[in-house]
Amino acid sequence: MFTSSNRKSALLVTKNPAERDLLKLALHRIGYHVQTADHAYQVMEKVEHSKPDLLVLDLFLSQTNGLEMLKQIEDSVSLKSMYVIAMTAMAFPEVVEQAKVAGANDILLKPFSTDLLVQKARRLQTVV
Repeated sequence: MFTSSNRKSALLVTKNPAERDLLKLALHRIGYHVQTADHAYQVMEKVEHSKPDLLVLDLFLSQTNGLEMLKQIEDSVSLKSMYVIAMTAMAFPEVVEQAKVAGANDILLKPFSTDLLVQKARRLQTVV
């Protein structure tokens, strides 16, 4: 198990409660301290306060879209310190490109298995 000194933190942002619970459990099982948010107004506060190592962000939220959220985060907090995984069901190349331009390091196309998220999150844990 991870000690508090090397335990990575994650912020998981999705409006779907079942998806949020499942992904939170998957990240927690590999040692992440996971916070969640389901509204855009919560995201900025949590990013600025806790500065997570990993941000898993649904591109389609109820009050704003994830692309706008990434731009807001980029304007106030350096995304360089966070690894950003964007989630979307819109598998169009332009959506993927827009997410990467906005600051996403990786994209998960829905539906995806939790194993794929775990694989990507584990890569971040190995970064020193």
